[in-house]
Amino acid sequence: MRPVQRAGLLRLLQERDSDGTTLLNRLKKPAKGPAWSHFKNLAKHLEWVDAYSGYPPA
Repeated sequence: MRPVQRAGLLRLLQERDSDGTTLLNRLKKPAKGPAWSHFKNLAKHLEWVDAYSGYPPA
């Protein structure tokens, strides 16, 4: 493991949110259920990415 990678992992244990939760604990939380609005936002984002990628949309 490179020193940069090790530092990144250690930062997950050291940095805390305003409520004292480590970033690692935030990563371990289960994902929320799917939502239609989230899907629509993701579709818009993918259209934006496709516009800058140089490839035609699928």
